[in-house]
Amino acid sequence: MVSNNSARRLLGMPYKLSRSKKNIRVSIGSKDNIAVAVQKNKATEKKTYHSITVFYPEYVVG
Repeated sequence: MVSNNSARRLLGMPYKLSRSKKNIRVSIGSKDNIAVAVQKNKATEKKTYHSITVFYPEYVVG
């Protein structure tokens, strides 16, 4: 099993995002057949929504 950071690098996430602080979680949410990536910062309780391809390469999502 690889670390979370290593797994992010294997998925092709940019270096800056894969080295980000541990209090940031990226998850995939879907509703009505639309999938988005949700980035949650545990320190500030702030959620931001992005296209999935921002965090994951298209070949992983497709």
